[in-house]
Order: sequence, then structure tokens, then C-alpha cells
Amino acid sequence: MGNMKFLAISLLLLPLLLGCESNQKQAMNSRPSGANKIHLTLHQRFESFGENGLPEGWRIGETKGEGKQARWGKVAGKKGAGFGVLETHNSGSTFNMALFDDWVVKDFVARLWVHAREGQEDQGGGLVWRAKDFDHYYICRWNPLENNFRFYKVVGGRRSMLASSQVKTDPKLWHLLRIEAHGPKVRIFFDGTLKMETEDRSFLEPGKFGLWTKADAATSFDELEIQK
Repeated sequence: MGNMKFLAISLLLLPLLLGCESNQKQAMNSRPSGANKIHLTLHQRFESFGENGLPEGWRIGETKGEGKQARWGKVAGKKGAGFGVLETHNSGSTFNMALFDDWVVKDFVARLWVHAREGQEDQGGGLVWRAKDFDHYYICRWNPLENNFRFYKVVGGRRSMLASSQVKTDPKLWHLLRIEAHGPKVRIFFDGTLKMETEDRSFLEPGKFGLWTKADAATSFDELEIQK
């Protein structure tokens, strides 16, 4: 008799159990395709420098190579050491750059702290991305002398502006740049506020990241974070 009761209860519960299993499978199949995507994050706090005075993985140069190469190295950061231009005697359209060779990325979210220290002709600087070399890249830069924040592409050493925004702020403080790039779409923030949103198809392949100043700007950079 006991076995008959157990069999009857099992038969009653079987449809419920099968329904639960079916719902679980449906829930798994309905998850977004990117739900299991692994995000990798790079943190560059510029705490260690090699014998050449640069952090590991970085090299310096300039666009078109027509100026006098700026001297880069350890500078005062937000909390400790930072990385930036120590000294430059350039002028005009000379772009001082440091490229990071170890990460080649297409789509990402990046954050970078910038501090404008000196410069009579130019000040500030910004972040380079999807760079092929020192003459082909995107650059978003802040210039406190002009009170603007701009997005450019550089092709064959020639710079073309893609978007611009007015930013009037205290140049003595550290400021946070944030760039979100996905395919041709770019969103650019300054101190947490969206300033530019546009599209461009000049560089759609993965590329390198870099730091950038213009002419005589001596600038400090710190806490570069890139999530891909």
C-alpha cells in the first residue's frame, strides 16, 4: 500500500518537475549573448620606471618627427608617482607622444587623470587610442588656455577636428577624461559630464593607447584604466 501511495505522489509531481526544468532551460537561453563575456581591465598607476626613465611597455616619440623630442618621465601624480612630460622646447603643431605597446584594443571604456602643469603656447593634453603609430590615431585632448575639449583624428601626421566642447575649469586641479568607444561610435566625458558624442570610421581596427601633449605643454598623467 505504501508503495502505491509513493507511486501516485511521484506521478503527480512529475509534470511540476518537468515544468521547472523547462523554465530553467528557457531562462538560460534567454540570457543576453554578452552576459558571460569576460571583461579585462588594465590599470596603469605609473608606480615603477625602468632604466630609460619610462614605465614598462611605453615608448616616446612625436607626430611627423619634425620637432625636438620632449623629455618624459616620473612626475608627481594624484597620490604618488605619475607619468608625463618633464620638459619640452617645442612649438606650433608638434605633438609629443608616449605610446603603450602592450595592449592593442578596438572597443573599450577608458579613464585617465590629467593635470596641466606648464606651457606658454599650449597646456593640457589627452588620451590617444586605436593608434597604428605616432602618425595615425584618435586623440581627445583638453586645453585650459583655450577653455576647450576636443576630439581629433590624425592621419599621416595631419590633424582634423571631429568634435569640440567648451570647458572652463580650474587648470590647477586634476581632471578626469573618460572615453567610450564601440565601433565607429565615441562618447567622451570630462569630469563625469558627457561633452561629445559622434561617429567616425577612420580607424575601426584595434590599436594602441597613448598620452599626448602639444607644443610646449608640460603635463602630468595618472591612473590610466582601460576596460575591454
